[in-house]
Amino acid sequence: MKLKIALLCVALILLASTANASEKSVSIGGHTFTADLDDNWVTSVGQIAPYDPKDLPDSYLDYGNAEYWTGTRDFYAFNYGPDLPGENENSDQTGYASLFILKPDTSLRSLKPEGEDESSFLLRAATDIFVMWVPGMAGGPEDESHKDIDFNGRPAHLVEYKDLGTIAFFLDNDTIAVICIYTDNVGMRAWDVLDSITVE
Repeated sequence: MKLKIALLCVALILLASTANASEKSVSIGGHTFTADLDDNWVTSVGQIAPYDPKDLPDSYLDYGNAEYWTGTRDFYAFNYGPDLPGENENSDQTGYASLFILKPDTSLRSLKPEGEDESSFLLRAATDIFVMWVPGMAGGPEDESHKDIDFNGRPAHLVEYKDLGTIAFFLDNDTIAVICIYTDNVGMRAWDVLDSITVE
């Protein structure tokens, strides 16, 4: 009897978890990104378009690498609520994940420091496009957390700073995916959103 009650409790917990989260998918550049997020999140509030560094939001400060890439981008591919960040003045909640599928040009490869592994250099260069700090705020680049991790079975470079996170990883030998995430008062950290994403 106790075993049946325990199994019933587990089943109820699983049902509650399923009700609070659902899979949402976005396809870009021939790849599908699927995230387990609650129903407050919607997909592709922005627009899938060719990557152009001139289109980057002001919150992404360029280290100088942005012009060395070509590809496709989807700003706010996963977005908390139907409004773009800043559109709803009555909301104190912001959350989004923007997706980029990028290829480096040969001139970027020529900038690789002697002795550095090319794959590591390109992953770091991809995250460097999207700086995770803003001059004038407390802290700075020295407070960023840089990590080489495994993501979806692929080597990746992760940069985190406060409520922001950016990860870059190879989709094939010449294509890099970048996911940029920001969360504020949505009940999830940037890493929580990232950790929910699978890529095919």
